[in-house]
Amino acid sequence: DLVHFGFFASHLAATLLMDVPVLLTGIFEPSWASPLRSMLNQYLEISGDPLMSRAASSDVQVRDVEAGWFRAFLACEVGLQLPVFVYGGWRLWTDTVDEPTETVLTVYGVHAATTLVPVLHAIWTLPAAPGSSISRMQRAGLMALYLPYLIVPVHM
Repeated sequence: DLVHFGFFASHLAATLLMDVPVLLTGIFEPSWASPLRSMLNQYLEISGDPLMSRAASSDVQVRDVEAGWFRAFLACEVGLQLPVFVYGGWRLWTDTVDEPTETVLTVYGVHAATTLVPVLHAIWTLPAAPGSSISRMQRAGLMALYLPYLIVPVHM
């Protein structure tokens, strides 16, 4: 249970610090969010993450059309999974996991694993951006970063 709790805690932080700012791109970008945007830009520069890069693009065609499917997954993560991170994390931390909690965690695990399959496929097959390519090292790093988000939920 400690592994699952740690997973939820780290995923909660990643969702709030990285995914929410990406979803707000072009919609609502308050000045207080600029440090989050800077952190996102540093991540994109280092990782070459083609999915987050397109989802965070200021180009509406790229952001809403090319990355629309990925942004939909991010919206599910914020709207559906984020509450499970809090609820499930709390239940794991307090060692109060009961049958309804197990059901919630199972549904979360199936949903998360299902969304990760196309994400991992896209990382494996897509270039970083039009006209450029992602390095083997960046691709390996992204696979290593995203793969636990498939493996851990499958074990819930």
